[in-house]
Amino acid sequence: MFTVDETTLPALKESAIGQWETKFWSPDLKVPASEKYVAYFRKKYGYTPSFYGAQSYDGMMLIDAAVRANKGSLKDTKAVVMAMRKAKYDSIRGPFKWNVNQHPIQDFYLLRAEKRPNGDVEMRIQRKVFEDHKDSYYQECKMPW
Repeated sequence: MFTVDETTLPALKESAIGQWETKFWSPDLKVPASEKYVAYFRKKYGYTPSFYGAQSYDGMMLIDAAVRANKGSLKDTKAVVMAMRKAKYDSIRGPFKWNVNQHPIQDFYLLRAEKRPNGDVEMRIQRKVFEDHKDSYYQECKMPW
């Protein structure tokens, strides 16, 4: 989906500088959960986590919050789904909320590939382009909550 991101930057290096992307997350996002995630990931693995990894981590934290809300029980799947809808957790995106069509309402950022002080090239936030963005088709969804 994305041509230039944390998975391709190690190979592209300086040839990626100046590339633009938009995403809901970037390693330099100033959100406590994201900063903690990035620092831990870099320390443990020695490189910058990807957008895909951050999205997966966020999904795991959402599921964890729902399982905890149900005291570890997964038998009642409707209760787990309801707990996911109400889940309160430290998202890498900032405060997390759902739209009526089961998609997140989230901010999006304009990113640009830039050189970090250590010489690595990384996507960096330039500005917020959407705040509390809802997907374009949520009103047409046949599965509203």
